[in-house]
Amino acid sequence: MKHGLTRRQLTDDHDPLCFEMEAAGLMDTFPCLVIRGICDYSDSHKAKNWQEYAAATAAAYARELLCAMPTPVTQKLLAQPDIFSDKASRRKDLLESLKFDQIDNRRSNIKSALGKTCKWLTSHRSYEDWLDPEKLPAHHGFLWISGKPGAGKSTIMKFAMNRTKRGQAKNSAGNSAVIHFFFNARGEDVEKTTVGMYRSLLHQLLRTLPDLQEVLDMADFNLLIADHSFPWKLRLLQKLFKRAILRLGKRQISCFIDALDECAEDEIREMVKSFEELGRLSIRKGIKLYTCFSSRHYPHISIRNGLRLTLEDQEGHEKDLQDYVRNKLETESKSQTEDLTAQILRKASGVFLWVVLVIDILNRDIQRGRIFAVKERLEALPAKLSDLFEDILTRDNDNKQDLLLAIKWVLFAKWPLKREEYYFALLSGMKRPEALVEWNRKDVSVESMERFVVSSSKGLAETTRSWDRTVQFTHESVRDFLLKEQGLRKLWPELGSDFESQCQNDLKEYCLVYFTRTDRSTDVLGEETLLRTPSVSVDFSSDGNVSESANEDVADNILEKYPFLEYATNQVFYHAEAAAPLVPQERFFLEFPVDHWISLNNLFKRYKTIRHIPVSTALLGIVAGKGLSRLVETVLRQTPDIEIGGGLLAAILNGNEETAEILLQHIAKKSEREELDPSHGLGPDCDVQMAPSIDFHDERGRTPLFFAAQTGLVGTVKKLLSLGAKTCFYIEQRMPPHYSPLYSAAEKGREVIVRLILEERSKAEELGIASRPTFSEAHPQNENNLEDTAAKSWSVAEILAWTGTNNQLSSTPAKTVDNDDVDLSLLLAAKTGQEGIAKLLLEYDEQIIPMHHRSKALEYAIEEEDESAREILLDMGEDMIEDWLRNKKPLELACYYRHPAIVRLLIRKGADVNTVGPEGQTPLHVACERHSLAIVQMLVKAGAGVQTIDGRGRTALQYACEAGHLAIAEVLIEAGSTVQAADNVGKSPLHHACRNGSTDIAEMLIEAGADVCARDNKGRTPIFDAVAEYIEGCLDTLLSHGADINDRDESAQTPLFEAEPRCRSCG
Repeated sequence: MKHGLTRRQLTDDHDPLCFEMEAAGLMDTFPCLVIRGICDYSDSHKAKNWQEYAAATAAAYARELLCAMPTPVTQKLLAQPDIFSDKASRRKDLLESLKFDQIDNRRSNIKSALGKTCKWLTSHRSYEDWLDPEKLPAHHGFLWISGKPGAGKSTIMKFAMNRTKRGQAKNSAGNSAVIHFFFNARGEDVEKTTVGMYRSLLHQLLRTLPDLQEVLDMADFNLLIADHSFPWKLRLLQKLFKRAILRLGKRQISCFIDALDECAEDEIREMVKSFEELGRLSIRKGIKLYTCFSSRHYPHISIRNGLRLTLEDQEGHEKDLQDYVRNKLETESKSQTEDLTAQILRKASGVFLWVVLVIDILNRDIQRGRIFAVKERLEALPAKLSDLFEDILTRDNDNKQDLLLAIKWVLFAKWPLKREEYYFALLSGMKRPEALVEWNRKDVSVESMERFVVSSSKGLAETTRSWDRTVQFTHESVRDFLLKEQGLRKLWPELGSDFESQCQNDLKEYCLVYFTRTDRSTDVLGEETLLRTPSVSVDFSSDGNVSESANEDVADNILEKYPFLEYATNQVFYHAEAAAPLVPQERFFLEFPVDHWISLNNLFKRYKTIRHIPVSTALLGIVAGKGLSRLVETVLRQTPDIEIGGGLLAAILNGNEETAEILLQHIAKKSEREELDPSHGLGPDCDVQMAPSIDFHDERGRTPLFFAAQTGLVGTVKKLLSLGAKTCFYIEQRMPPHYSPLYSAAEKGREVIVRLILEERSKAEELGIASRPTFSEAHPQNENNLEDTAAKSWSVAEILAWTGTNNQLSSTPAKTVDNDDVDLSLLLAAKTGQEGIAKLLLEYDEQIIPMHHRSKALEYAIEEEDESAREILLDMGEDMIEDWLRNKKPLELACYYRHPAIVRLLIRKGADVNTVGPEGQTPLHVACERHSLAIVQMLVKAGAGVQTIDGRGRTALQYACEAGHLAIAEVLIEAGSTVQAADNVGKSPLHHACRNGSTDIAEMLIEAGADVCARDNKGRTPIFDAVAEYIEGCLDTLLSHGADINDRDESAQTPLFEAEPRCRSCG
C-alpha cells in the first residue's frame, strides 16, 4: 500500500485504522506467498515485547508449509524464468554475441612499421586535411588510401590506427573511440564479409562507449541462443551501427577499414554507399565521424566526397622503401648498399612486398659468400610480383611434390589449418607413417613445425601470430598468382583444366586416410559416442533440446595426440562435395565407414548424430544436414527408394534450401513413377507412400513445413504444400498450436508464408476435405494436464497461452479445417505490430476467429501503439469495439495508455466518448487521472460530458484536482464543469486540490466560485485537508478567503487536531 493517492482514497471511502506496508509491491510482481508474524497492529497498539515470538511463529509456519508442499509444485516454481533479468544483462549477452574468435586475426598478423617508416603520413596534406574539423563538411570525413598489391597499405593503415588511438587516449579519453576492421580473404567467412565487419565495428564501438548499447534493444532477444550466439543479419547490423553513430553527440569516432578488395565487390559497394549516407547524416547532425579506407586500385569504387591518396606515388613511401633496404640488406660496404638500393627501388615500382622478397633472396646469396653475384642475381629477378612468385617456386626442383601438397592445403582447405593440423595433413598426403601415430612432442617441436611451414611452401606461407596460429600465404597476391593468373597450371600442367576438383578429391582422400587409419588403440571410445535408435540420422545442431553434448575432455585428450583428426573427420564430406562436379563420389560412399565416422563426429561436435540402419539413410541425413547438394544427389542415384524424411528435415532445419529442393524433387518424381496424380492434391489424410517423408517429424511434432516456415524458405514451403504437407500436423501429435507452421511463420514475421498456408487451407475447404477435430476438441482435458505440459519444458508463457486460449476456443464452432492456430497467430501479430499478417488472418475468414480474440488483438495493438495494425483491426467492424475482456472499451484503454493518435483514430471511427466503464468511469475520467491534457482537449471537443460522475460520485474535474493538473482543470472549468460538485463522501474539487497541495488549482477554483466552507460527509471543510498535509500555500489561500481555522467537524475536532500528530513527530 505504497501509493499515497490510493491510501487517501481508501481513507475517504472506508476510514481504516491502519495500512499494511512491509510486503507492498512484492506480490504484484513476483509469484510468492508472504508469511509474516505481526506484533504491531497500529500506532495505538504496540507490542514490541512480542516481536520475537511473532517472528518465530512465522518461521515455524513457513517450515511446516515447505515440508507439506508437493515436490512437483516446488520444481515448477523453481523452473520459472528469472523475471529480474533486465535490459542490461540482455545487452551484455547481445554484445558478447557480436564478438567472434577471429575478430582481430588479420590486424594482429600485420607487422608493425619498421623504425621511422610511415611517419611521413602524419605531415601529408591529405591526411592533415582529413583530420581538420573545419574541412569535415568538404570531405565528409573520408580518406581513401589505394595502392598496388603488396605496396604496404595494411602496414600504413595499422600505423595510422595506432597513432590515432594513442592521440585520443592522451587528449580525449572517454570522449572518443577508434574502431577498425582488416578484411582477410585468407580467413573464414566472418573475416571477409561485411557482416563480420559490422559485427566487429559494433562490438568495439559499444564496448568503448557503453551508453550506446541501448541500440541493442531493437534486436530480437528471443533469437539469442544459450551459447551467446545470435543470427546476425546484415540489415540489422547496418541499422544498429547507423543508430549508434547518430547517437554520438559531440564525441568523435575514427574508423579504419583495410583491404576492401579482399571482400566481395557487391558487398563493398553497398557498404561504401551506406557509409556515404552515414557521413552525410553525421555532417548534418554535427557528429565527428572519420573513416579511412584502404584497397587496391581495382575494383574502382568512387565516392562523392572524400580525399584520395595513392601510396606508391608518395615521396614518403619511396623514402620508407629506401630505409627498409638500407636496414635489411646485409652488404659489407656502404657503396654496395647504395648501388643495390637504387636498383631495387627502380625495379620495385613502390611494391613493398617485392622488396621484402628480393631482400631475402639477395641476403641468402650474400650469406653464402656470393657477394660478387648479387648484382647479377638482382638483374635476373623479374620486376613483376607474380613473375617473382613463379621464380621463387621454380628456383629448384627440390621437394616439388611436397610444395604442391602445401599449396593444395593452403589454397583449398575449408578454413586455414592450424600449425599442427598443417604438419600432420602434409605428412598424411606424403604417406608418411609418422602421420598416423600419436604426436611425440619430444621428437617434433612446434618450432620445427614452423620451419616446416616455410620450407614446404618455399617461403610463400607462414604461421600467423594470431591466437590459433594458422598457416596462410604471406600475402593475398600469392593466391592471386596461383589462381587468377593461372600460376598453378603453369607450374603443374599435368593437373589439367579441372585441377581444383582433382585437388579437392586428393584432400578428401588425405582426410579419409587420416581418420580411418590413425592408430588409436590406446584410446577407448565409450559406447555413448555411437547412438543406436530407430530414428533417422539427423544432425540437430540447431536444436539443443534434441542431442547430447560430447565429452569435451575426451575430445581434447585425443586432439592432443592427433591434431588433424577433428578437421579430417568434419571436413571429409566438404572436400568430397567440392570434388563431385568432375570426380564421381559413388565409390567413396560405398566404402565409407559410417559408424566409425559417427563415433568421431559425436566426439568432436557439441551435438551428436543419431545412427540409423540402413547405412544409406544415415549418409543422406549427414550430407543433407550439411547442405551438400551434390552428395545428396549421389546418394539418391545410388539408392532411389531411400527414406527421405529425415534428410529432408535435417536440410530444412539447417536452412539448406537447395538441398531440400533436390529431395522434394526426388519425392515428386517418385510419386509420378507410382502414377499418382498431383492435381488431385495429396490432402492431409491421403495415405500415399510419400506422406511419411513429407510429414516426417521430431518428437515435438515439428515437420519440414514447420521449420521451412520458421526459417523463411518460401520456395520450400511452396513445394511442400504442393506435395500435400499437412498444415496442422501438431494436432495429431497432441501438441499446442504453437507448433503449427502458421504460428511459426507469424512468430517470425513471414508474411508471404502465412499467405501461402492460408491459401492452401482455403483450397482444402473448397475441395471439401473432411474435417478433423480442432485441438481443443481433441484434447478437452488440456486444463488438467498442466503438469504434463510443464514436464515438456515449455515456457510459462506457452503454458498460460495454451491453456487460456483453448479454454476459450472450446466454445468456438469448428470449420472444415483446423484453425486453432489462426486466432493465436492473430494475437501474436497484433502484439508485435505485424500489420500485413494481421490483415491476412482477419481476411482469411472473419467467422473463424472468435470475437473475444479479435478484441484482444485490438487491445494488444493499442498497448503496442501500432497504428497500422489498429486501422486494420478497427476496419473489421464496430462489433469488435463491443467485446472487451474485463469490459475494457478501446477508447478507455487508449486514454489509459495516453495515446492521443489512437484516441483521435477511435473518435474518427465513431467511438462513443461518453461510454461508461465497469466502475462508472468515462474516457474523460481516465484521461484526467492519467494526466493527458491533449486527450482531455480532444474528448471535450468531441462532446464528452464534463459533469458525468463515476461510481464514486466524482466528476472529471475532481480527478484533475486530485492529480494536481492545473491546465486540465482549466479546460474542464471552461467547458462548464461545476466547481461545487461533491462526490460520494461529500468532497468537492477544492477538498481534493487542498489535499493534494495544489495551491494554484485551489486559487482558480475559489475564483470560479468554489465554497471554502463546503463540508464533506464528516462535516470537514477544505481547510482540514490543507492542515492535515500541512500545505502552507493552500492554508494561506483558504484563510484569506474566509476559512475558519477553529471550525469543528461532526466529531467536534478542529483542523488543529489534524496537525497535532504531525507537530509531535517533528519534535
